[in-house]
Amino acid sequence: QKGGPESVKKDLDYFYPTASLFTAPEIIFFWVARMIMAGQEFMGDIPFKDVYIHGTVRDAKGRKMSKSLGNAIDPLEIIKEYGADALRYSLIINSGQDLFISKEKFEIGRNFANKLWNASRLILMNVKDPDIDVDLAKFDRKTLDLPSRWIIARFYATLEKVGTANEHYRFSEAENLIYEFFWGNFCDWYLELIKDRWADPAIQKIAFGVLRDTLKMVHPFMPFVTEELWEKTGKEKGPLCRQGWPVVSKKLIDKSAEKQMQTLMALVAAIRNVRSQWNVNPAEQIECHLVTTSAKDAALIKENTAVLKQMARLGDTRIAGPNSGKVKNAVTVLSGDIKCVIPLGEVIDVDKEKKRILNQVQEQKKALGALAQRLRNKEFLKKAPAEIVAREKERLTLLNTRVTELKQVIASLE
Repeated sequence: QKGGPESVKKDLDYFYPTASLFTAPEIIFFWVARMIMAGQEFMGDIPFKDVYIHGTVRDAKGRKMSKSLGNAIDPLEIIKEYGADALRYSLIINSGQDLFISKEKFEIGRNFANKLWNASRLILMNVKDPDIDVDLAKFDRKTLDLPSRWIIARFYATLEKVGTANEHYRFSEAENLIYEFFWGNFCDWYLELIKDRWADPAIQKIAFGVLRDTLKMVHPFMPFVTEELWEKTGKEKGPLCRQGWPVVSKKLIDKSAEKQMQTLMALVAAIRNVRSQWNVNPAEQIECHLVTTSAKDAALIKENTAVLKQMARLGDTRIAGPNSGKVKNAVTVLSGDIKCVIPLGEVIDVDKEKKRILNQVQEQKKALGALAQRLRNKEFLKKAPAEIVAREKERLTLLNTRVTELKQVIASLE
């Protein structure tokens, strides 16, 4: 080797032993075991401490990908169509055991990369100074509103779990945690809540700080997109690949804020569900009476009425006691211990919608009866393949559930 024996020894001392080996299950004995034996024999030490056995890559039908079958996917074609980061991200998020891969699976990574890019553009367009140095750990919780305390708490809670998952080689779990936080919490909720508050310097700093540290968290899974975005957030600290992993600030993992925000999110979800079930126009603001016996819940709703109004498209929002009178043509739903009473008489034709839902009940019952009769047919059960019978039984369960849900929708109308 070029450089002579001393250079070789220096490299060997540096690179041997390594920390981890990533390999397939079919060569555990032929490669992994022999490497360990050879290392012990010739080097006096094992060549690695951890062995990560990854799954076999299979096609959508479960067949092992191979040249002879002609079912292999060319990664260069995937990179050309979806991007290198989408390929990397989609393979990891589908990992754990065997990978069942089809081209459609790579849309997951492409869509997440697009979400990351678009959210970053939104923040950078609204942050006046992209070179600001933000340290989320230095924020005083007492000066922040509930959504801001919540998003910082969710970031650090996610960061802690992602770090643990990475250390234990649970990379698919780590990506799912990142996906849930960034798309489900940061984009769908926090950025939506602050869309009219960008003039507030504190809001700018929090959004920018969460973005920058999220880019660090996502970087191992999407190195190219995150590096490009990092350059746009300020170059004073060098490239992203040389940055340290963010440090978890346990004092900012505010369990109370997370619980309170979860209560509000559950309320919004319940109200949105009512809107969908009763065909309420998405642009229509609706009235809502929130009934609770809990002083804490009442105070939470009062302090965050603006959140409910914005995210659930509410107009007149009232907090009522348990003894408040009945409201005509109102749908009632429970969210935890809070009852949502939503008058619909002014926004929809209640009789027409009731008729529509009752017709759906009849249609589902008709399909249910035909399917139940089929599953009682001994000849069908005897001759049909087991997977067909199982699929039909699953359909029967889903139809029963759907009929029950529709009946509950009708019953919710007072």
